[in-house]
Amino acid sequence: AGNTLMVNADVIGETKLPYGTYTASSAEVAGYVVDSVGGGSVVVLGGIAPNPVRGVSFLWSAPTGLVPLALPDPNVSVNANGISVDGTLVGGTLQVPQAFSTLGRYSLDGGWEPVACGAIGRALSSDGTTIVGASSNDQGDFAAIRWSAVTGLEPLGALPGSSESFAYGVSGDGSVVVGSHGDGQFPNERAFVWDEESGVRDVQT
Repeated sequence: AGNTLMVNADVIGETKLPYGTYTASSAEVAGYVVDSVGGGSVVVLGGIAPNPVRGVSFLWSAPTGLVPLALPDPNVSVNANGISVDGTLVGGTLQVPQAFSTLGRYSLDGGWEPVACGAIGRALSSDGTTIVGASSNDQGDFAAIRWSAVTGLEPLGALPGSSESFAYGVSGDGSVVVGSHGDGQFPNERAFVWDEESGVRDVQT
């Protein structure tokens, strides 16, 4: 999971949608695997966009082929970031033109559900309960966040000397979060870990 992979037309073929045709062999398609379960039997593909650009994400399995995760609205772009271990829930980011990004969660029986405005998702816990990523603060810097249906959107807190933080990974039950913090410049980024008992702390101290 998380490895970049150009979508192979011989594997997943073509999917026709009302507002465009997504062909894996097209130069306009740059899909990548964001997560998988069952040893790769079910795969989530994100970052697939036709021309005009409208991000769409897909589930792929050998029995079903490429299945689009239906958009909540034709003007909304979606980028998936993870799938639950049972393959029934997908986490992602919904984007409306000229509007804030929104955390979203997709269920096979209910479609996309916006869960938190003003945030970007980067990972979904394997039990499907928790999404982590970042929101933009009043200064325009990113601050690491965690969302669950129980807690809602919660900031993970800041570390001394850091102006930005971003969460990139979460444990299977959503209780532990990992990410980076710093001043927004890559060479200065440092790893952090968060849990409810100890809060956010620098891994390298």
